[in-house]
Amino acid sequence: IGSLIGAFGGLPGGLSPLETEKSIMSPSAPMIKEELSLERLLSYMNKETTTWPGDIRVEKVGDKLIITINEKVLFSEDRSEFNPSILPGLDKLCGIINKGKYPVDIVGHTDDIPTGGNRYESNWELSALMAIQLVKYFVSKGSVSPKRLNPCGSGSFRPTSSNDTRQSRSQNRRVEIILNYKAPKHIKRIFRAKPSGFFTYKKFDFKVF
Repeated sequence: IGSLIGAFGGLPGGLSPLETEKSIMSPSAPMIKEELSLERLLSYMNKETTTWPGDIRVEKVGDKLIITINEKVLFSEDRSEFNPSILPGLDKLCGIINKGKYPVDIVGHTDDIPTGGNRYESNWELSALMAIQLVKYFVSKGSVSPKRLNPCGSGSFRPTSSNDTRQSRSQNRRVEIILNYKAPKHIKRIFRAKPSGFFTYKKFDFKVF
C-alpha cells in the first residue's frame, strides 16, 4: 500500500493508510488523530475538574466514542448552571466535534430515587433536561450545528452501578456524549473485515488477498 501511495498519490478525502493500519483496515475503528485528541482532552478535564477517578471517562464502543461526565462535575448543586471548571473542557470538546460532520447523541441519566415532583416531574424529565442544557451550550457557546445534536433522557433505566449506596447512585447520575463517526464509505468498500477481491483506484484494478 505504501508503494501504491508513493506512485499514485493519497487516497480520496486526504486519508492515508500510512497513518495507522488499524484505523483503515477496521471499518469500525475511529481515526487515530481523533482518538488521540480525545485522550488529551480527557487528561486535561480530569486534571482540572475531577474529585476521584471515573468522574469523566472516554471509551470506544464499536464505531462510537462515548464521553461520560458525572453530574456533580458537569453541573452546580441545583443543576441550574454548569460548573465553571468544566467549561474549558467543554469548549475543547466542541472544537473536536466541529472538525467532523457526524451526528452526536447526548443522553442524560439519573439514579432511581424519585424526584418528588417539586422541580422535576420525574427522572425522565430530569435526565432529558440535563441533555438539553448541554445541547444549548454546544450550540450557543461552541457553535456546533444543532442539526448534528440529538438530546434525549434515559431516566434511571440504564445504570452503570447499583443504586444501593449513595456513592453508586452518584455514578449513575451522568451525561453521555456519543460521537457517531465512521470511516468514509469508499474506504469501507476497499478495506473490509476480511479484505479480499478487487477494487479500482485511479483507473487501475487491484486485487486484495
